[in-house]
Amino acid sequence: MEDGEVDDWVPNSAWEKLGRGDFDERDLWIAVMGVTGSGKSTFIKKLTKGDIEIGHDLEACTQDVDFFDMEYGGKRIHLIDTPGFDDTFKTDTDILKAIVNWLNTVYRRGLWLSGTVYLHPINHNRVTGSQVKNMNMFKRLCGPNNLPSIALATTMWNAEEHEIQLRRHRELSESENFWGGIVARENVFRHDNSTESAFKIIDCILAQQTSIVLEIQRQMVDEGLSLDQTSAGQELNKELLKQKRAFERRLKEASDEMQAEIAKGNREAAKEREKERQEFQLKFDEAERQRAQLNLSMQRLLDQKDAENRRLLEELKAEHDRSLVQLQRTANEKELAQNQLNAQPAGSNTQEVRNLQSRVAELESRLREQTTKHEQKFPAKRGFRAHFNQNARRTRGVVGATLGLLAGLVGGGGNST
Repeated sequence: MEDGEVDDWVPNSAWEKLGRGDFDERDLWIAVMGVTGSGKSTFIKKLTKGDIEIGHDLEACTQDVDFFDMEYGGKRIHLIDTPGFDDTFKTDTDILKAIVNWLNTVYRRGLWLSGTVYLHPINHNRVTGSQVKNMNMFKRLCGPNNLPSIALATTMWNAEEHEIQLRRHRELSESENFWGGIVARENVFRHDNSTESAFKIIDCILAQQTSIVLEIQRQMVDEGLSLDQTSAGQELNKELLKQKRAFERRLKEASDEMQAEIAKGNREAAKEREKERQEFQLKFDEAERQRAQLNLSMQRLLDQKDAENRRLLEELKAEHDRSLVQLQRTANEKELAQNQLNAQPAGSNTQEVRNLQSRVAELESRLREQTTKHEQKFPAKRGFRAHFNQNARRTRGVVGATLGLLAGLVGGGGNST
């Protein structure tokens, strides 16, 4: 895929914004990483005041890489929001591929990071396996040479457990298995969810006044390594191999237990063991599949992302056409009701007239709502119109006519309400 093909990517995605963005070499790029639920999107929203979806349940909101802009200290800063590992819907391999693909594409375009922020939720009673895995992946993605440009922060503080959480914060900062030895003490923060503390973390990054090349960027872009040959890929492969061996052991145990129940004549118990065996077989196969997917070059990563986005585009184009049909249908219904109302005798106040007036008002409201949703979902911007050049004239015609009709309705006329 050539650089100029970014406009072929999905509208409103980070890829499409990157394609149509007018970036200056003086712009600053800061990546925000951390485990799912650590408050990455909330942190960015505090800084940018932007309309960013925040997750409040068990499902992660950030499903793919995205970025949001802010002006600060006379500079334009782009904050990169990344998904965490152990995502609700995506595998760890898919998450790693998404992050790596984005970082490498940005680097190839000559856009260098100024630093990275790593967030960790302090409200967990203990450091979980997934949090350790996230931290290890973060270390491998960044590399040891970029430690001065890393800011580490704990989130999710609450007054009721403040003393307990302070102790956890100190343990995290001093533990060699977690943050100890990674960065200097002045690069470790307590983010209390205030705008002030968020900007303190950004100030720490900006104070370095440097541009960095992450280890994953150097290994894949500069050295041409495949993902499984990189430090991050090897770290994930180690975790997947550990999972595979655990599933393999449980698979054998379930098979042995099933055979033992069959020998005893316990059919129901044998069925339960067979069900367990099948579940572990699926998990074993999935771990093996994820390991195989790590053997990807940077070009294959780009090709996979391109294929995924083209599929999403087809779905979006179909949704776009359905939206146009809905708009046209409502506009036709409104026009018919308006004509029927205009045909009534002037000054008439019959039940039929009142019903028609109510119907026209209802359709006006529906048309406004549908048009607003359509324009929000399908903004008429350069990168988006490129996807729909066959229907562009039709799109502008229908939406333009609808907006013109709405303007006329607002202006009044005839017997309209």
